[in-house]
Amino acid sequence: MRSSNNIIAWAMRNFRITFLIVGCLFLFGVFGLIHIPKQEFPEFTIRQGVVVGVYPGATSEEVEEQLARPLEQFLMTYEEVKRAKTTSTSMNGMCYVLVELEDHVSNKDEVWSKIKHGLASFKAQLPSGVVALVANDDFGDTSALLITLESDERSYRELKEYLDDLSDRLRRIESVSNIRPYGVQSEQISIHVDPERLAAYGIGEHTLVAALAAQGLTPTGGTIDNTSTVTPIHVAPTFASEREIADQIIWSDPAGNVLRVGDVARVVREYDDSQSYIRNNGHRCVMLSMEMRPGFNIVEYGREVDEVLARFSDEVLPDDVQVQRIADQAKVVGDSVTSFLRDLFVAMAIIIAVMMVLFPWRSAVVAAITIPISTFISIGLMYACGIPLNTVTLAALIVVLGMIVDNSIVVIDGYLDYLGRGHSRWYAAIESAREFFPSLLLATVCICMIFFPLLFTLTGMIGDFITFFPWTITINLMVSLLLAVLVIPFLEVLIIRKAPEHRADRRSLTDRVQNAYNRVLAWTFRHGWLTISLGLLSVVVSLLLVPGLDLRMMPFADRDQFAVEIYLRPDAPLGRTGAVADSVYSLLHADSRVRSVTSFVGCSSPRFQMSYAPQMGGPNYAQFIVNTTSIEDTEAILDDYADSWADRFPDAYVKFKQLDYQNVPSLEFRFYGEEIDSMRAAADQLMARMRQMPELQWVHSDYEDPRAIVEVELDPVAASQLGITRTTTAACLALAAGDVQVGSLWEGDYRLPVVLRYDERNGQRQLDDVQDTQIASPVPSVSVPLRQIARVTPAWSESRIVHRNGVRCLSVSADLKRGTNALQMLSRIDDILRNEVVLPEGVTSEIGGEYEFDMETLPPIFSGLGISLVIIFFFVLINFRKFGISIVVMLSMSLCLFGAMVGLWLSDFTIGLTSVLGFITLLGMIVRNVILMYQHAEEKRKYCLWSARLAAYDAGKRRMVPIFLTTATTAVGVVPMILGGSTFWAPVGVTIFAGGIGSLRGHDPAGSLLQNLQVMKTQKQIACLWLCGALLGILPATAQTLSLDECRAAAIEHNRTLASSRLELEQALQTRREAFTSYFPQIAASGGVFQAQHGLVQADFALSLPQMGAISMPLSLVKRGVMGSVTAVQPLFAGLKIVNGNKLARLGEEVGRLQLRKTEAEVREQTDAYFWQIVSIRENLATLDAVDRQLGEIRRQVELSVRAGIVTSNDLLRVELRQQEVASKRLTAENGLKVVRMLLAQHVGADWKTFDIEAAEYGEPGDPAPYYVPVEEALDNRAEYLLAEKNVEAQRYRTRMERGKRLPTVGIGAGYLYYNLMDKDVDDGMVFAQVSVPISDWWGGAHALKRARLEEQRAENDRLQAREMLAVEIERAWCEVQEAYAQIALARRSVASSTENLRQNRDFYAAGTSSLTELLDAETLYARSRVPHLAGPLHAGHGALTRRYWSSEWAARKSKKAWRYPSEIGMYSLPKTMRLRSIVRIFDGWTMYERWTRMKRSAGSCSSSVLRLVSERTGCGSSSVWIFT
Repeated sequence: MRSSNNIIAWAMRNFRITFLIVGCLFLFGVFGLIHIPKQEFPEFTIRQGVVVGVYPGATSEEVEEQLARPLEQFLMTYEEVKRAKTTSTSMNGMCYVLVELEDHVSNKDEVWSKIKHGLASFKAQLPSGVVALVANDDFGDTSALLITLESDERSYRELKEYLDDLSDRLRRIESVSNIRPYGVQSEQISIHVDPERLAAYGIGEHTLVAALAAQGLTPTGGTIDNTSTVTPIHVAPTFASEREIADQIIWSDPAGNVLRVGDVARVVREYDDSQSYIRNNGHRCVMLSMEMRPGFNIVEYGREVDEVLARFSDEVLPDDVQVQRIADQAKVVGDSVTSFLRDLFVAMAIIIAVMMVLFPWRSAVVAAITIPISTFISIGLMYACGIPLNTVTLAALIVVLGMIVDNSIVVIDGYLDYLGRGHSRWYAAIESAREFFPSLLLATVCICMIFFPLLFTLTGMIGDFITFFPWTITINLMVSLLLAVLVIPFLEVLIIRKAPEHRADRRSLTDRVQNAYNRVLAWTFRHGWLTISLGLLSVVVSLLLVPGLDLRMMPFADRDQFAVEIYLRPDAPLGRTGAVADSVYSLLHADSRVRSVTSFVGCSSPRFQMSYAPQMGGPNYAQFIVNTTSIEDTEAILDDYADSWADRFPDAYVKFKQLDYQNVPSLEFRFYGEEIDSMRAAADQLMARMRQMPELQWVHSDYEDPRAIVEVELDPVAASQLGITRTTTAACLALAAGDVQVGSLWEGDYRLPVVLRYDERNGQRQLDDVQDTQIASPVPSVSVPLRQIARVTPAWSESRIVHRNGVRCLSVSADLKRGTNALQMLSRIDDILRNEVVLPEGVTSEIGGEYEFDMETLPPIFSGLGISLVIIFFFVLINFRKFGISIVVMLSMSLCLFGAMVGLWLSDFTIGLTSVLGFITLLGMIVRNVILMYQHAEEKRKYCLWSARLAAYDAGKRRMVPIFLTTATTAVGVVPMILGGSTFWAPVGVTIFAGGIGSLRGHDPAGSLLQNLQVMKTQKQIACLWLCGALLGILPATAQTLSLDECRAAAIEHNRTLASSRLELEQALQTRREAFTSYFPQIAASGGVFQAQHGLVQADFALSLPQMGAISMPLSLVKRGVMGSVTAVQPLFAGLKIVNGNKLARLGEEVGRLQLRKTEAEVREQTDAYFWQIVSIRENLATLDAVDRQLGEIRRQVELSVRAGIVTSNDLLRVELRQQEVASKRLTAENGLKVVRMLLAQHVGADWKTFDIEAAEYGEPGDPAPYYVPVEEALDNRAEYLLAEKNVEAQRYRTRMERGKRLPTVGIGAGYLYYNLMDKDVDDGMVFAQVSVPISDWWGGAHALKRARLEEQRAENDRLQAREMLAVEIERAWCEVQEAYAQIALARRSVASSTENLRQNRDFYAAGTSSLTELLDAETLYARSRVPHLAGPLHAGHGALTRRYWSSEWAARKSKKAWRYPSEIGMYSLPKTMRLRSIVRIFDGWTMYERWTRMKRSAGSCSSSVLRLVSERTGCGSSSVWIFT
């Protein structure tokens, strides 16, 4: 057995260990499935953040110049910041910069830590008025759970207390990270100041603020120290309630007059006028956003949170407070994973069911066993490698589900093939796994490798998304490969006990597919141009379908949830926003398909989905989170309301937003420039045209109209005289405007801010009120109105100024109505932008939105796809070693485009990232099939010497069923994914299903015809490589017809005796290699350890001491020990036994080659005999047809004569008897033809039901005399004679071996010895030489040597006798050939004479001058003359002479002039058939020599002597060298 079989054979012999390992891994996979981290999607790194700068009192222009630009320049100094995506927005008093990091950044925390550290020092370079510069890097943190506490009866303070309690409980869960409250409204102490009273008392707001702020401090009172203790001094808070604040004295005079806060202000406890609020189903609520720590199982996380919520509801919450979940990521992930696992198990069941239908049931059982085993082992390895279970990895498991059974199908198919050839089950199992392992390994590695380039080319969110997809596929395919070669073989032996029988009355589906495929394959060889035209047409059609498909890299999310966003004008108050939100809520609340509606008015929700980025909140913005009853209802609601409610309100846009995986506008066009007016003019032109398009809605820009401001310009003289500065003026104006916190009041742990506010009961503030604001002077009790020291005028300022990449930018955006093709609309608008919009000077434009996202994503995808194609090309090139074939394989991959594009078009799915993954999977499937087919064909062509055409044809036929099965299982494996309807993963299923079915049209025949590249000379033949199967099942049937050469090649491949001869030759080769190892040193190692109960050395020592007498001391030594040694002996002389043994082994290899040559000749002879017998029987049938026609004519004449009364009816009966005799002969010939055709089909390994041979003729013979070769020359080419010579040589080596037994042997060696017997390590080395003289062998050795010499003489005598007998038989055969050639001339004359005789007798009978007996005798002579008694023997005899006996020079001469035989010569008669067999077998040199060798036992002596000598010399058993028998 070959060395490559060792691991496979070991696994089968030790199947208990193998199955124990597999079982343990399977159980580990079950354990991993339970405990593996589960997610909806892989963990994305949200590489976005926001930096906010606060610059109170500055206009938008001042913020832009003094804060935004320096801040942008600073941030862009970091190489991790993506400059092109960094945007800043400058507004009055603040700016915020949206920062996006480069896609290659994996540790965003490290980068943001550097940025925050830099901002701390950078703030010193900004104007002093910049009070804050804050970076928020948790901008992208996603909430795992949104929980609301809602109640209409409870106050916000009470709800907050419950919320705090719940937060404390939830923080105890290990997997919980951040917990953030939302929607909490806080109580405050409001001091509503009356400006008139303050002015009457001559007190400014700053005096009031100073007094209140001083009481709000918590000063330190010091400590009391003594020798034993330290006692701190605590000053109790002055304010305990709003009443005490009202009684606070803010001014007093020496006369005792006081002024309290209540005298100039109204102090009340109230809730602030909130700028935002949250409602859940119309009820007041507060919200808790929970996040999960990375690396935990979110499903387990949700379960633990459920337990806490249940206990909290039972123990703490009153009946009027409800806990609701509005965004439950744990539920989403649980449902998604459960759905995918269900699809996984359903796909398993479908694949197993399909295999049961398409495959023999025992084979299907074996293959089906590997599906769950491979899947669970892969999940266990994923768990061990830290790969989580999410929709991406689960999709990979489903996609690869059909592929994992591919390896098993290929191995099982090979096993059935070996069983069909008659091999044992054990041998068939090992050989099938060994034969296909290299091809399967190469194909599997190729499939795995083509996914990995995407990991290097794709970055950012999409790169994070597919990270584990290739690894999951690789783990699963490698596990399936190991199972296929290590576990499947034993299961085959255990379950599949015999090859399935094909019954003529029961045809399976695979048989029908195979027959249809055979017809297609034959058709493609005949119609090259039509094939290539259909192939090109399919590629062109698929490319034409692409523009009609939507291009969207990341599809919409399939959720029972959607969002509603409401946008109003920037100056809209919160009340108007709330009114619009209430109208939309009423609509949704009344819809039975809606489960809950959570509204965020004036604010946005937390990020409750990874790719859903919250909007910047404000009084003009509202958002809903709407939960529906199902995914289908979500789609229906969006269809019903999205377009109709978009422009329902004149001052608001209502956007029904389906949750999306790419957070970019549908359509976006940007204008860059320095002048805002110029950019606005260009934007207005574009928006005017876009608003005319009915497919668009909410066409808008991010430009906002300038807003009015109050410009205060101090009089430098008047202000300086009073000591009033710009800072004090701004402070007084801010205090006058109100909403200034001046302190805090604590009630336990609840903080009550104390806020100074403007009393709205005095009416709304106007411009005059600002002018009348009292500005405090540093001079005590002196304040003046603002108008006396400043000029107050209205002015205009930009509402917002946007920068992108450091340049002013204005963006125009629009949403698409549902069902609108984004690419087509983009093309139309781009055409308008180029041709109709006139860009002012200094203004440039670019396209953003989804188009920009796709254009950023497509190049990396195409790069990865290109690298994958390069990898495939080199894999194919390394395997095939032919550039032409590799290129054609690459071109043939385009055939899968048609099925994939048609599938996406019919199912109305988009082209995106997942469909690209499906397409790459298709490429791997095609390459896998081509590799398996080509290697099969190449083996036939290389080792069996088949023609490229025949090898390609056989590869296509032979590999069709496993390829069809693997493609079918892969296609049906993704059916649950398709039926699930997921916009994310259904395109993968559609691409693989439709593309896989479509690829059956091309890759199987294309791969089988690749061999023809070696013989193709015209484009017509190359065309067959394209679309070979486009008309599957429609083309007319075509039988498999083989020529004589093709029959010979097929027979050599499938002949079992020949296969055994090849194995015997391989065994002889291994025996020769084994014999060669006798030259190497003989190395041995030994060791041991022992523990004795008593010492191995026992002794008594007697001592005589003065005054003590004799003392006996027993000693026990060597109770334990360790010993070890290593020796190496190199033989220098062994009586020439090693040398002669190696020569004998080489002789055995030569004998094996001669036996193989002899067997090949016998196979070809038998093939020729069957082939020409079929031809002869057919011509015999033609002769019978001719005779039957003659008898029919004779019968017609006899019937006329009977009617005329010339002859009696007895003559008519004689003719009918002769016709019945011919019919009987026809029946016999037809049955004989069927039997011989079945024998030949079985001989060449074909299906006899569809097998036939090509039409052949004997041709015109030539005189054989010029081709005569002397007997002495012919004998040198006889394998039988050469075997006899090898027998003599073997006996000669045997004699030498006998002589060597009595010669001395000499060797040198070295050794190492270690032992420890008395607790002391001792080691030593040695070198030695040894001589061995076999003296005792001399006694009988002389007789054995004489016997060996006699055997040698006997072998020589047998060789001479064989030579003489072969010479006689060759001369006899030559004489018979000459006789056969002479008989041909006689047969020609006989045919001519009998034909003329029959014609004359027919005429005589018609004239009445001849009897019926004479006419029938003439017909008999005609029939006999038509029998070819010589042509068949001569043809076969000369074929044998050419192949086997004559020299190569004779064969070359024969090839120059082919023998031709008369076409009218038909089948030979039965006696000549026996002569033909004798002649052929004599020429074959087998029958006579076989009889003679059996009688003389010379061949047996040769084989036996070789067997004995090799066995004796090499020490191998007879089973190791049975090759020579």
